[in-house]
Amino acid sequence: MNWSSSSQVILITGTPGVGKSSIGFLLNKKGFQVLNLNKLIIDNGFYFGYDFSRDTVIIDEEKLQLYLRDLLVSNSTIIFIEGHTLNSIPEEFLELIFIINCNPAILRKRLELSRDYSKEKTEENIQAEIFDECKISIKETFPSIPVIELDSSFLSAEELVEKILSILHDKKNMF
Repeated sequence: MNWSSSSQVILITGTPGVGKSSIGFLLNKKGFQVLNLNKLIIDNGFYFGYDFSRDTVIIDEEKLQLYLRDLLVSNSTIIFIEGHTLNSIPEEFLELIFIINCNPAILRKRLELSRDYSKEKTEENIQAEIFDECKISIKETFPSIPVIELDSSFLSAEELVEKILSILHDKKNMF
């Protein structure tokens, strides 16, 4: 681990519906600083417009990256970032990446029950999970950062948080 005077970032990523936000919420409840990238983008207007065909905002990655860099340089704590907008995370702060996976059949049920997605958007996310798009993107974007995959198919968010904290503790006695 890089123990400098700036933040150490632990990224929690994966396809929508795998449990990233629930994990982030629980980590925050335990006293950790957690940034939800989607909320950060929307709340701060770090987008150019809206892509109606994909039902998502068009991110201003330059503004988002500048904001994150300023935040991370001025902070000396461990920060969890949850989301899947990877290109804007300054690599020099990134210490470890957790990719949360889920069985596609279970993920489909989660998305249908908890999201107001179109059928097309649900299918796009199921295909992304089947083809490991998050893992491929992570490996291409951050080839030198360690990656740990966790499967949320049959684990609660609480169990996943305990696994994450246990792994971090074992890695470098971070906490």
